[in-house]
Amino acid sequence: MKTYFLNANKLISYPPASPTCASPEASARRSDNFGGRGKLKASNGFGLIEVLISITILILVLSSAVAMQIASSRGIISVRQDIVAYNLAQEKIESIRKDRDTVWMDEDSSTDFSAFANDKIATNAPDSVSLGNRTFTRIVTYNFDPAVPDKLGMTVDVTWTERNQTRKITIAAALTDWMQF
Repeated sequence: MKTYFLNANKLISYPPASPTCASPEASARRSDNFGGRGKLKASNGFGLIEVLISITILILVLSSAVAMQIASSRGIISVRQDIVAYNLAQEKIESIRKDRDTVWMDEDSSTDFSAFANDKIATNAPDSVSLGNRTFTRIVTYNFDPAVPDKLGMTVDVTWTERNQTRKITIAAALTDWMQF
């Protein structure tokens, strides 16, 4: 004997066609899942349009993350080059200070600060330093005013090329005739 009952506006028969379903509720679930005749219903999963939109959004997010990473890496490299250039300029200033101090340590009474300053101005030439695949060029510019004979102003310009652009760091310093004080 078959009994029929209404479940979600569907007419379902009981006992079930399969001996494994023992209750009307289980039979109703089985009928809902298989369309009532043992055939699998189409699922309400993702369609092709939804998948394509999701992939497009994922690609946009990943490409922007990669672009940010590339920009960050370039910024880090640029800052490193700035630090190297600054240190090279500072090294040049310290080298000139050492030259000044060495001249006075020779205990040559004929050496004075004006002679040292004029000698530095006369022998000034740019020098290049290669570090890795970069070449840094240092140019020292002296500013000696004979009216102030105990002071030698100088600027050190360090230039290099980075991504087809010429970059430049400038440091200014003043040497004084500290033997006078």
